[in-house]
Amino acid sequence: MKKIEILLISGFLLLSILVGILIGYVLLPKSKDIYQNISIEDPAVNYLYKMANPSDDVSTLRTLYETENFSNEYILATAFVDFLKEHPNYTENISNEQIDEYVKKIFGNISYTHTSGSVISEYLCSFTYDNTTQNYQILIGCNGNFNERILRKITSAKKSNNEYVLTEKSIVINDNFDKISEGEDTAITIYNDVNHTKELRRITYKDTAPEISLDDYLKDAAVYEYHFVKENNRFIYKSFKRIN
Repeated sequence: MKKIEILLISGFLLLSILVGILIGYVLLPKSKDIYQNISIEDPAVNYLYKMANPSDDVSTLRTLYETENFSNEYILATAFVDFLKEHPNYTENISNEQIDEYVKKIFGNISYTHTSGSVISEYLCSFTYDNTTQNYQILIGCNGNFNERILRKITSAKKSNNEYVLTEKSIVINDNFDKISEGEDTAITIYNDVNHTKELRRITYKDTAPEISLDDYLKDAAVYEYHFVKENNRFIYKSFKRIN
């Protein structure tokens, strides 16, 4: 009789433990991904950063840095640059299906529409969409913003099984050389972001423009994070946000 009681008690305790584990698994929040720091020279970091950046021109990047959202034009521009990187010297019309493939490759399942737009890069400067043929024509050879430029670089990176997070610091340099009269000093103003929220330094010169190094302003630079999430066995560009 005692053996039966012991077995019943043991069975009850075991069942209680199993139920407790099940409840904990269902109700308690799942543990977050465990990240590990990785080198900014890691090939994956380099690949993802280049994939996410169709341009280094302030005019092209301004909306992204102001809103921290992917505009329709930015999505298409990023896809076009990635397509042309893999198809150098491509001169034919580009179909919307071809661009769809690269949008999905970079951003995953994201909403966008096919339309005309611009991007200042070494690969192209504008793309024009024909609704009738559903093809794009591209224009190359245009110049960027001469009065304002952005200096930026990845300063740290980390990864988990399901995500890469790249941290970038940047400053914006504004030059007034198109607004001065002959003989006047040229002024360079260094800001922490594209909105000119904080002036970091103002430099005047007559003949030779001084070299500006981002490393001298890292403490006050704007800080952003690129998030890449694993989807269908590849990492897609999920979000861009400011963290300071």
